[in-house]
Amino acid sequence: MDGIAALVAGPQNGPGEALMDISTDVGFSFVARYDGLAPLSGQLGRARLCFVLCAEAGNPRHYASLLAELRGAGHPPLRFTPVIYFSEAVLPDVIAAAIELGFDDILTMPFTPERVRGRLHQQIGRPLTYFETAEYFGPDRRRFQDDKAAARRDGGVARRFDISRSARAGVTILREQMVDARHDADPAA
Repeated sequence: MDGIAALVAGPQNGPGEALMDISTDVGFSFVARYDGLAPLSGQLGRARLCFVLCAEAGNPRHYASLLAELRGAGHPPLRFTPVIYFSEAVLPDVIAAAIELGFDDILTMPFTPERVRGRLHQQIGRPLTYFETAEYFGPDRRRFQDDKAAARRDGGVARRFDISRSARAGVTILREQMVDARHDADPAA
């Protein structure tokens, strides 16, 4: 994770402290506490890419304002910051809430450095698709929705962003377009 920073959100002790330790073990170039958008923006001068890692907080909705702040930022490196939720339990309602909020990934135990590093690497060096509607901004999660839920979302109209992330270039927007998210096919297919 050379050249990439980790900012840890959550309690100062317990899960937050453990996530700080894991982040150091994973090999991030810099690890600190998440303290809002301004400090994160400052870190992007130090590292081209930052991850925000959210420690178990009982309910992922605890991080709704953090996600809204990041996803509402006008600057692409902030807006497309990878935000990962660490859940100690695999409960369907917790996973569903994290997906609905727009987390980039949800990791469950065990939180070994090798497993965490492998999952975080899935956010780097490959094209990723994000959708923005009036109700949602985050990664493409259509595979997790049933047809009724997809139909309720703004009639399917969305702004699609294809992005990539790297330690060298940070966030790059590859393409941006308006689409019908219910029927939008993967352009690589």
